[in-house]
Amino acid sequence: MAEHLPPRHDGGPGGQRRGAAAHPSEQSEQSTGVDADAPVDGWAAELRADAASQLRRREHWLRRQAADDATLAGVLVDHAEQGTTIAVTTLGGSRHVGRVSGASTEVVVLECERTRALVAIDAVATVQAVPGASGRQGDPIGHRAGRDHTTLADLLSHLVDGDVDVALGLRGGGTVAGRLVAVGQDLALVRPPDRGPLVYARLSSVADASFPASTSSG
Repeated sequence: MAEHLPPRHDGGPGGQRRGAAAHPSEQSEQSTGVDADAPVDGWAAELRADAASQLRRREHWLRRQAADDATLAGVLVDHAEQGTTIAVTTLGGSRHVGRVSGASTEVVVLECERTRALVAIDAVATVQAVPGASGRQGDPIGHRAGRDHTTLADLLSHLVDGDVDVALGLRGGGTVAGRLVAVGQDLALVRPPDRGPLVYARLSSVADASFPASTSSG
């Protein structure tokens, strides 16, 4: 006699009954379309954004602290290290544009197109990097203290034995031009081009000095 088997209710090889309800979590994801990991991902994104914000605030604070200690000499030392081309104006109205080849706490040296310029830092009115010029790597802060105390007079003294024609820009305006004859304790002696009487220029009144670029200043 044939054996009567109960009817099968499985939905196929998996054994799940047709029409059986899905697990509640699966049903929730299917019905809402929301990834269960979304809250975790959102929290991680917030943490990353908060960390980035804190880093920016710290960088801003450090830069502000450095700027509080900035000096003009420090800015020029930074420009010298970068070999930046800058424009410098003086209290006497002179303007020099050139690459910064050296700077101390007292004087900055610029390699201009045809001349070399020595500018006393305490006579500098403004400093600005030339847009698009080579060597520029950003705006320096100038917070470091320089250790080189070479002065304008020190550099001028190296020119005396070279029969150098100089142009001394004065802080009050005007220029003294001629052959540099000597540099004393507090003055420079210049022979005018017409071989006239010597001009004695007080060094403290000199803002800058220019001479041919091929001349060595020591």
